[in-house]
Amino acid sequence: MPLKRLLFSLLLLCVSHCTGCVIAQFTNPLSTSNDTAIDERLVGHWEPVEINKKGVQTPVDSDTVFEQYIVMGRHSEKENTIIAAQTKLSADGTVAHESRVGKATILDNESYISWELQPEERGSPERPTLTNTAYTITQYTLQNKDKLLTIFMLDHEHIIEAVKEGRLAGVIQEEVKTQKGKGKTEIKSVVIESTTAELREYFTKFGSVAFNRSEPSYYRKVVK
Repeated sequence: MPLKRLLFSLLLLCVSHCTGCVIAQFTNPLSTSNDTAIDERLVGHWEPVEINKKGVQTPVDSDTVFEQYIVMGRHSEKENTIIAAQTKLSADGTVAHESRVGKATILDNESYISWELQPEERGSPERPTLTNTAYTITQYTLQNKDKLLTIFMLDHEHIIEAVKEGRLAGVIQEEVKTQKGKGKTEIKSVVIESTTAELREYFTKFGSVAFNRSEPSYYRKVVK
């Protein structure tokens, strides 16, 4: 099952989609209101960049007139919640604003963010989820004096196998489709029901292999 990243406003913010499958969604975040905190290093304006083999950074090409910066900082209403926002101006003069909220977590010196999924990212109406809020999880690092942000998306194949092997609690809905007399099983829904404590234990053990390391996304801080 090959992974393909779907850019949400130049990867706002790294919600990964699979070709022919759905996002693995978590009913609980990696942190509760008692143990989450804003990573102050993330606060500022970030420009999506690409990095070549020589380490040279170049801005990501955009199809819109203004789509350079993602602003990250404290949510004005939700305590200890980070918000990432972006305003786009298209060639026809249309303005669109998009945002995403999440909770930051540090486990054994590794940094994560549990991002709230948008309603349209949580599956079809025929397969409603059990909670009002669901999350995806990303891992990130900061380098170059906290000026270079690298974000790693979940490896959904790893997460699915973890559920099948019982390392994570969850429900996988599958559907068998028949083509030319042959049956093919497709995954339609992946809901991880492990508690926050269980997720923290899992990612402490498997965080090094639970994310897609081959296709990270890079952001360069341009304004504090």
